[in-house]
Amino acid sequence: MLQISCVKKNEEDKIMYFYHSLLKHLSNCMDQDHYLKQSELGDQLMKQAIQDGCLYVGIVQNRLVSLMILDHKNEKVDNDASVIYSIAVDPAYFGHGIANQMISYAIDRSREEGSDYLHLAVLGDHAKTLEVYEDLGFFYEGQHTENEEYVFHIYKYPLKGKTE
Repeated sequence: MLQISCVKKNEEDKIMYFYHSLLKHLSNCMDQDHYLKQSELGDQLMKQAIQDGCLYVGIVQNRLVSLMILDHKNEKVDNDASVIYSIAVDPAYFGHGIANQMISYAIDRSREEGSDYLHLAVLGDHAKTLEVYEDLGFFYEGQHTENEEYVFHIYKYPLKGKTE
């Protein structure tokens, strides 16, 4: 069973090690330029998320298997929305529903926080991943470019019965 908890500041080294092991696996699946962008952006996001208390981990049998950045106080997107910036799953746990459980947790936490919507930002064009979010009930909102080079696909999940 997946246990999900918020990362503590003193766990940064362990979390960054896990994150880099995931990126190393992904480097075999993407071109080098994309890998370097993902790594650079990811390091910044992960460290800031730990400091802000919005990085969550999934653990199965005392093993770290997933990461998620979930921000409930992001003014860039919408004051009434929570945002998932990243979800990463250990490849050994692909197909076990880990990402779905992390998203379900995010939906529940976002409702508890009083958010009207849950936004999801996906870096790049991962068509299969994008379809999964749509299948979970997220609506495609469009694209957002950060630092003139990182293109994110933005999805929205209504938490209070709203669809726009």
